[in-house]
Amino acid sequence: MIAFADTGPTGQLAAPTALVSWAHSNTDWGPDQSADWERTVKSFTDLLREGGIDADLDLFHQSDTSIDWTRWGPNKVRTSDFVIVAISRAWSERWQGINAPTVGAGAAAEADTLKGIFGKDQSEFQRKTLIALLPGATSDLVPEDLYRLNRYTLTELNRESAEDLIRAVFNAPRYVAQPVGPRPTFDGALPSPAPATPSVTALRHATTPFEATGSAEYFERLSSVSDERSRHRRRGAGLTDRQVQSTLSFRAQVPQALHFGSGELRIVHGPLGSGKSDLAEEWHRSSLRRAMADGGAAVPVWITIDGLGTAALEPFVLAEVGLSALSDRGVDVVVDGLDERADRASSLMRQAGEFVKKWPRSRVLLTTRSPGLAPDELLVAAPLLTHQEAEGLMERVAGRQIPALGAQLQTAVLRPLFALLVAQRIAAVEGATGIHEVIDRVVDDVVSRENYDLFAELRALAVETIRGGGAIDPATIAAADVAARIRSSPLVTTTGRKCAFALATFEQWFAAHAILDGIVGMDEVLSTMDTFDRWRYVLAILAATGDPARADKMLAALASWNPGAASWVVDEMESGGLSRALPNVGPSDWEAFGQRARIAMQSWLDGLGPLASCFAPLRRFAAAFDDIAVAVRIYAPRVTMTWLPRFQIRNEVLPPVVDDSVLSRWQHRSFQMSTAQMPTAANGIWQITRDLIAADITENFADTALQIALQHAGVARNEARVYQAAARLRNEAPPGFTGQLDIERLYPAADIAPSPSHPFGGYSFETMYCYAVAVIDAAMRCYLELSSWLTPRFGRALPLRGLMPVEFFGSMFYEPDRERSPYEFGVLLEPGFSWLFRPLGSTPGYVLDPDDNRISLTINDDARSDEMTADRTRLYASYRSYIEAHPEYEPFARPFSSTHGRIDVFHRTPATQLAIGWLWEDLKELGFVNGISSPNL
Repeated sequence: MIAFADTGPTGQLAAPTALVSWAHSNTDWGPDQSADWERTVKSFTDLLREGGIDADLDLFHQSDTSIDWTRWGPNKVRTSDFVIVAISRAWSERWQGINAPTVGAGAAAEADTLKGIFGKDQSEFQRKTLIALLPGATSDLVPEDLYRLNRYTLTELNRESAEDLIRAVFNAPRYVAQPVGPRPTFDGALPSPAPATPSVTALRHATTPFEATGSAEYFERLSSVSDERSRHRRRGAGLTDRQVQSTLSFRAQVPQALHFGSGELRIVHGPLGSGKSDLAEEWHRSSLRRAMADGGAAVPVWITIDGLGTAALEPFVLAEVGLSALSDRGVDVVVDGLDERADRASSLMRQAGEFVKKWPRSRVLLTTRSPGLAPDELLVAAPLLTHQEAEGLMERVAGRQIPALGAQLQTAVLRPLFALLVAQRIAAVEGATGIHEVIDRVVDDVVSRENYDLFAELRALAVETIRGGGAIDPATIAAADVAARIRSSPLVTTTGRKCAFALATFEQWFAAHAILDGIVGMDEVLSTMDTFDRWRYVLAILAATGDPARADKMLAALASWNPGAASWVVDEMESGGLSRALPNVGPSDWEAFGQRARIAMQSWLDGLGPLASCFAPLRRFAAAFDDIAVAVRIYAPRVTMTWLPRFQIRNEVLPPVVDDSVLSRWQHRSFQMSTAQMPTAANGIWQITRDLIAADITENFADTALQIALQHAGVARNEARVYQAAARLRNEAPPGFTGQLDIERLYPAADIAPSPSHPFGGYSFETMYCYAVAVIDAAMRCYLELSSWLTPRFGRALPLRGLMPVEFFGSMFYEPDRERSPYEFGVLLEPGFSWLFRPLGSTPGYVLDPDDNRISLTINDDARSDEMTADRTRLYASYRSYIEAHPEYEPFARPFSSTHGRIDVFHRTPATQLAIGWLWEDLKELGFVNGISSPNL
């Protein structure tokens, strides 16, 4: 409260002083609109002066040549009793620092002075600063960080409309509370609860935005902010204000699956551009409508992954709505864009699950491109548009009928973002074959819209937001005037001085160009699995949209570095929807196709290392890859690649790529032939070559694994040696020998003597337990040996190896005295198992040690079995905690599951067989083998 103690010449109290702070013109206004706004602000100031306020305005001093305008506004802000902001989009841009550097210096200086007052004394800033919404201005123009301020809406420029504002200046409330009477006495029940409308005292002591404003005003602001988010999302896709306005009535339809109950969580997922954020926005709006109609309904809360930052979900929500609202009403929370910051996604999923359990009146909705390992029952796929919906949306943007689109674009526009991109530049799109070309043209238009090409600066912004995992101040990468242009770009969203891309699509698109242009080297991107995780979506866009020569260079480096990581990128390239279309390719293109096939195949084989020996031509011809030629025959829609030894016939050495006619000219040459579907994407050759290698690995994996394992000292060689020695002793035993052979054993011998019930002897509980533990321990060691020898470059991309150190957590079911089934005669009774791998956790820089793996095995333990099936909460929590601590592992992790069945513990080499099976599952997850198990294991 301020007291106006000074007196004027007549002895009366001096009038309170106020500066009317305003911005002269929005950037999209013409001269007439600017003149109308100037008249409105001047009339408003006159109205304040008529109401007893000494209001000042820069227009009153335009003829005073002695005024230093660089100091006049800031001085007025400091010395006036009040600063009344006539809000407009232009003034908001000055406050946020996103105005063009050549305009608005006066309002920007006044805004900066207000920020200085806020930094020194927040309560003084709150008292001093008032917001006026003059006729035509709407609440969505108020910057989010000024929501705390009192605002006054003037529907007309008259005293009645300005009454509340004038009363606020004079601290003259319209209504005064009556004195509180004495405490009454009661015969019956206690007084009913206070009404929902917050009291003046409650508001005075409120600590959160929801408590401070009261529900009606809070929900009105949420509605305005939601509308502005929708506008900004469309502006972020490059739409003009007219195009944005034409699409606002087009709302996503909330599917039935998102009408879920309190205490539950759902995850909206879908590929790039599928409208996940718009769908979540409509869910948020429906929650908002319910809260406005029902005073007990959940309070809607919208959070972006960047807005949340490093804060935990629950404290963030409490700071927004308060404990009372969270307890009594609950909240409906949206957390948008988990895939944009993959390092935080696992943590947020876990926190969301814990949140709805702790606060059962609440619901949480998450959006992400890739749901990762989330349970299926939580997932809701973002529905595509129908062809009719896509056409209607595009016509609203384009303002005219949409011409016929190519096949790829016709499919792409079923995703809402792609429909907007195509429609806004429909004239330029005619002739485009894919979304990547559309994005190129949209970016070209947007970055140069204000006659200043921001391409290099936006590219640098993308690099730094990916490196740092969040928004940055563009002044750290560009001069002050250019930084201001970056903040005002429709492609970015700004909070304070920091900004980031409004859509992840454009962030990744610009970052991909940074790699293509050599600004970021592949050595940085591929320095660790952490850096790969940060850049993986960028690499997928590069693989999808890059021209073949440059994309091949990137993918070759990636496949040689870690084929598991490259396989993830290839799969994401296919599902992303941005792929550059393969030009018409015919029989005459055999040489170019063959050269690319060799580059891809060579790179995969380099990365596969010893496992490359599964590739059939290498096995058949016993030759290095450089000594093998490829003959290509293209007959759309298929292509045949035939591999031949180059040096088989003396004086007729084949070049690396040959015409398919060589097969008819030299009929006595050896060859290996494979046929595949022609790719539809320009860089689809990488998927074809991987799948061709996968077919050969599937066929030859077990033999190759054993062959390589036996070359090294380890579990596999020991098992093979002991088995072969025992087999030799049995073969050399005299006919009819029935005694015990003196053979070496790696695992305990049977301790139940042969009898009618056990014709071949058997194992007691204790001995079978020791036997099983010994086999499992050997198998875990063997797996690590095999993964090091066969797949040395995969590292933590192998799902099981990436999870280690682990505990083999399970139960063994065994009854040595049970009655045999007809199918078990003549064999030892085998146990059954239920098991899973439980991560034990590791610290940064941990070097895997086989001794760190553990075994927790029980016998005939139904409680343990139930823990792994019906009640897996504790085990799943430890699994999620590990992934949360190691986000770089999540792209390669297997779904959380347990295995039930038999482990062939009596196989001649049981640990080797089990280890090969585990490695097979890893490679299957990465796309390098097919089928349930190795066909010749």
